[in-house]
Amino acid sequence: MKHYPKQTPQPEQELSQQTPCQCPYGQPRPRGGKGTRTLIVILIGIASAFVIGFGGYAIFLSVQQHLADDNTQSQGQEDLGGQEQDLFESAETKNTVGTGTDPSFSGLSFHSAAGKGLSASQIFEQIAPSVVSVTVTVDEETYRSSGVILTKDGYALTTASSIGYSRDASVTARTSDNKKHKATVVGYDSTRDLAVLKLEGSGFVAASIGKADTASVGDPVYTVTTADQAKYSGVLTKGILSASNRYLTYDSVSRDGYFQTDAAVSDSGTGGALVNEEGQVIGLTISANALEETESGSYGLALEQVSQQVTDLIQKGYVGGRTRLGIVGSTLTKEEAKRYGVPQGVIVLQIAKDGAFAATDVQEGDIITQMDGTTVTNMAELAAVMEQHKAGDSVEVTLYRVKDDKDGESYTVTITLKEDSGQTQR
Repeated sequence: MKHYPKQTPQPEQELSQQTPCQCPYGQPRPRGGKGTRTLIVILIGIASAFVIGFGGYAIFLSVQQHLADDNTQSQGQEDLGGQEQDLFESAETKNTVGTGTDPSFSGLSFHSAAGKGLSASQIFEQIAPSVVSVTVTVDEETYRSSGVILTKDGYALTTASSIGYSRDASVTARTSDNKKHKATVVGYDSTRDLAVLKLEGSGFVAASIGKADTASVGDPVYTVTTADQAKYSGVLTKGILSASNRYLTYDSVSRDGYFQTDAAVSDSGTGGALVNEEGQVIGLTISANALEETESGSYGLALEQVSQQVTDLIQKGYVGGRTRLGIVGSTLTKEEAKRYGVPQGVIVLQIAKDGAFAATDVQEGDIITQMDGTTVTNMAELAAVMEQHKAGDSVEVTLYRVKDDKDGESYTVTITLKEDSGQTQR
């Protein structure tokens, strides 16, 4: 999206921006050999690092920085072993899993339609106090989006992309009465692009939330969001519901469960309220500028579709029921695979001590090519296979190992998927 910092650089971008190594790597070879080993070393040393969990997209910034620092100190070295720090316990993370949670939260309440339509002005008057302007400050730069207050004690919902997929973002929220409130990122879910904030203060006005079926295609809908500039108050737009249960792709992730509408939403309106005729919030707005779509219009994530995720985030700061591998990995692109004569897949950059591969012969630099009999060429495909399983399931994983001065070889291991209790959702 264009109005907030993106903290998800792609692996190929990192490779293209790397500092030249002081030692000669030589030219890539058609099959295996030192050229391929060089690619593995470079990727382990400076590739963009991702924690592989249920969704596979939660960036682990502290590990990324650790890899970069390690590469600066020991360029050209192939052995990154012997590191004492657990991969998922970052001393640099200020806001840890569980900060600001409420284990007693009973869940969102969804209301049915009562058949009493409101005028546009009535809808705005009812919803505007529940919509906040979210300001994120990163490196002295300010970015704005919107959010919806869910509870009277100050839990609010926005998009994970709006806060840069980070628990450590400096966040403030401004309510419709122009009062500013410091906010804590309680948790976020990059898979569904959700983030829960906890606003400091009291007297908040919680939005009334409607079921997804309270609006049908062709019905009038409204968006209540905030303006691009802080000096302006809330913004109301009107349109019709153009489609429901749409799949959308942005920030390189495909997601389902979206409404589509022709009601306009600006960049700073992302994270605002999509509202039915009765003044009930049915979705979280997404600006069309954020999407990798060719169709016009704006979108809203159906809140009923993500009710459990929101509840989990408030109760414990992460989404439960998901699995993890306990590795840091990176996609090996088709071009890189062809250049170095290796199969396409996900390169294992680091292995957690408590991860699924810890008790196997899998090594850093091996390439995951299959899981549970399904070919894997990138992290999204790996995540899709994991999504079909639960913690404790045993699955077979096929990997490719590069051999010095000769072709590599494939081998298979059986692993037990671990429960993701927040390790990849920091």
